[in-house]
Amino acid sequence: MDLSISQQYAQVGLNIDQPAAKLNIKPPKLNVSSGKPEVEVSFSWPEVRIDQSQSFADIGLRDYRRLSEYNCSKAHSTALEGIKRRVSEGDSLAAIDRKTTIQRVIAARVQAEAECPYNIAYIPEHPPEIDPQTSPVEIDSPEADVSVNLDWGEVRNVSPWAGVDMYLLQKPEINVQWTGSYYDAIA
Repeated sequence: MDLSISQQYAQVGLNIDQPAAKLNIKPPKLNVSSGKPEVEVSFSWPEVRIDQSQSFADIGLRDYRRLSEYNCSKAHSTALEGIKRRVSEGDSLAAIDRKTTIQRVIAARVQAEAECPYNIAYIPEHPPEIDPQTSPVEIDSPEADVSVNLDWGEVRNVSPWAGVDMYLLQKPEINVQWTGSYYDAIA
């Protein structure tokens, strides 16, 4: 008699849940708010004082006070010259009986009036006087308010855990069989 033994191994089945990285992420947020910056500028307008009175005087133009003084002195000198001329004319007419003739008197007068004084000059001789008056510019810039608010972000792990489930897929077996006859006798 023969024995036939066959064996069937057990098989284990596995259900495997793979791990996965799942994260819920809330990013951080920075809130910045600021007031309007301001700049305050204060100044006074500059002044320029120009005195051209000497330049105008060089070309014969004068201010009221100087013009009145000039006209007054010119009138005075013209009046004195007129008186002097009249006196000399009177003296020459009074001396008619002396060997002086009217023709000589008139010739002398025409010769005196024919002389014309002249002058060559650069006008104006004096430049204008310029006096700038400035004041400083004042700048004030107060600081603006700045507020910062940070909303922290958050990271949450919502990953499922890995899992392994085991089950018996195939049971183990041992088969023992007799082959041949059930009885063998050996003589």
